[in-house]
Amino acid sequence: DPTAMVSVPVVTERSKKDFNFPKVELHLHLDGSIRFSTLLELSLAHGTPLKGAKTVDELKKVLITHEPANLSKVLEAFDLFLPIVRGDKAAIERIAYEMCEDQAANGVIYFEGRYSPHLLCLPGGE
Repeated sequence: DPTAMVSVPVVTERSKKDFNFPKVELHLHLDGSIRFSTLLELSLAHGTPLKGAKTVDELKKVLITHEPANLSKVLEAFDLFLPIVRGDKAAIERIAYEMCEDQAANGVIYFEGRYSPHLLCLPGGE
């Protein structure tokens, strides 16, 4: 029986502690790391609620995909919210700062953030 060797790991107090080791993240996208609360606040401040979302829970329903999707489907969410932060230097700085805060809170001691400048600036490079 090929499944005879498969076992379900038992979560013990010791293994819980193992998850608290310092972490490293080597490929983290800035535009994919925006807090829902920040995105909601920015969208409402710009007067452009994302598909009518006025709460974090409503925003999550708009942006989170629960069924398997291809890359095109996943990237559709970015088309919704990138116009809200595009060209807004204060918003981009805030998002970057919060990404650092979130990584620290998750026990990440080193990460390599990535971004696409052409997606975050207005036409003409501003």
